[in-house]
Amino acid sequence: MIDHEADRAWLRRVAARVGAPVDAAEPPERRTVGGGDPALNVVDWCAPRPGAPTVLLVHGGRLTARTWDGVCLLLRDTYRCLALDLRGHGDSGWSADRQYRLDDYRDDLARAVDALRLDDFALVGMSLGGIVAVAYAVERPSALGSLTIVDIGPNSAEDGAEVGSRIRAFAGRTSGSRPFEDFVREALVFSPERDEDGLRASLRHALRALPDGRCEWKWDPAQYARARWGRDGVFSRVAEIAVPALVVRGGNSRVLSPQGASRLVASLARGRLVTIEGAGHTVQSDKPRELAAALREFLGSS
Repeated sequence: MIDHEADRAWLRRVAARVGAPVDAAEPPERRTVGGGDPALNVVDWCAPRPGAPTVLLVHGGRLTARTWDGVCLLLRDTYRCLALDLRGHGDSGWSADRQYRLDDYRDDLARAVDALRLDDFALVGMSLGGIVAVAYAVERPSALGSLTIVDIGPNSAEDGAEVGSRIRAFAGRTSGSRPFEDFVREALVFSPERDEDGLRASLRHALRALPDGRCEWKWDPAQYARARWGRDGVFSRVAEIAVPALVVRGGNSRVLSPQGASRLVASLARGRLVTIEGAGHTVQSDKPRELAAALREFLGSS
């Protein structure tokens, strides 16, 4: 649904809103990496100079690599920013045999890291991407320089059992083919903190246009039919992560409670916590400037 010129125009508006250089707001490159099934799409914002440190960002469930646009526009002057579309999301392929276990996502991340020849890189994961990032950090720590976990942690009483049901209900209401404006209205009800202009652009990357003018999600619904990713199991091993780790919580989050975030940080060998006030669960979209500043400070001191 996005052409190059429309993408450039949108990114210039994002840059103006977040305070990034407007004249540098060129669309990122798309790269297919990893080989095998499924093919993986990586959005490459390109290195500002040879040898620039790399940040690899992994989105949450039902989102895409382009959810990080504002953050990448703010960081690309210093870092090579790469954003991965998880299998069954965005412009990555769907699994031919409908395999969407945590191990599959983690192994895809490892395939992308190997294909891109990354070393000593900063890994940032939000929500589902945060679970995947933790799984990677536990199993394959050798190439990792630091880890950032955005608004996700182990299940806890404070986080509320209704969160998962709310997400599933939202996905159910917006499943199937519908007019684009229906998706916008439903998403604004679910995420009232979101900027409507930014939400519209994000949805245009997450939806596929159909010949009849209606739209449908790009993500494969098979992965959410019985989504069980062993979240508690992987978070029970965070003490094994030796690299510096930042936990970011949205101040208005209904997914990660203050108590849950504090316990997670205490479990990490080298953990620290940042709360982004005014942000909900999608911190990178709600408060990209503040998240980029927190990442820049963390990465500069790691």
